[in-house]
Amino acid sequence: MTRLLPSLRGKKRYIVFEILSEGEVEKGEFLKELWNSLYSLFGETVASSCKLWLIDFDRENAFEGFEVYTGIVRCAHKKTDEVRAALACIPSVGGKRISIRVRGISGTIKAARRKFIKHGAVVATRVADRGT
Repeated sequence: MTRLLPSLRGKKRYIVFEILSEGEVEKGEFLKELWNSLYSLFGETVASSCKLWLIDFDRENAFEGFEVYTGIVRCAHKKTDEVRAALACIPSVGGKRISIRVRGISGTIKAARRKFIKHGAVVATRVADRGT
């Protein structure tokens, strides 16, 4: 089996997201809900072209009865809008209501972690920092 040259490989983007949940969320259940959301919104053809892969999924902390998780999803660089829409359309995981917020998008895992996740704490981004 031969490997593709880097110039022939598809470009990727890394989406860093944050989940606020009423209870504990398991990685497998979340991934299943993400795929179901992609399939129901766009169908099998678009969902498979997203080349979705869950890189990280960690529990950060808890406050006022809510659990906070952060994660990184890899996708094709032209499919970030579809993946963001699929993330936004997930109402619950394992019977627990959740809210998902995208922290940012990066071209490399290293930059995604440096910009949006620092030493186990999520970096707060302000509207003014994003230029909007």
